Amino acid sequence: MTILLEQGHLESAISSCERAEHWATRVHASYARTARNVNQAIISLARNEPDLALCLLNPDIDFHLRDPVVRQRLLNLSVLSRVFVLKGETGRLAQALRALRSGLEVTRTTGRQDYIVASFALGLSAQGNIEEASSYLLDYITHARRDRSRLSTELGQLFKRGGARAQ
Repeated sequence: MTILLEQGHLESAISSCERAEHWATRVHASYARTARNVNQAIISLARNEPDLALCLLNPDIDFHLRDPVVRQRLLNLSVLSRVFVLKGETGRLAQALRALRSGLEVTRTTGRQDYIVASFALGLSAQGNIEEASSYLLDYITHARRDRSRLSTELGQLFKRGGARAQ
């Protein structure tokens, strides 16, 4: 689902998420519900529905910092940071960005991190740190990113524009 969404295929991502819903309800572990909720929140943001995205996640940043699954923690924080950008919540955005920065220092060279890195760059840009966002994107794309698949549509657009201006 995430790769479909990253490549700009919203309807296919929604369809994939709906098919996975059946399997998520059969797994009685909390990680399955959390993954389902974050996927739905990402789709809500793609539809420009930040209030719905916020309803799907626990809005407490400290709650997510205790999540032992690092990728899940970073996805949740990514969604929250995008919500805070859209809602103009600068204090909570700063807190989410500190947590994202810390997590990305550890994980950005492992696996597919385009959505998380784009969230971080958008948040930095919303704070007025456009040069820092541009520098971070350049470093991620040219040095840190180990995934050799095509950049996500969003990350490619941010990089092409020379920075991450809040959308």
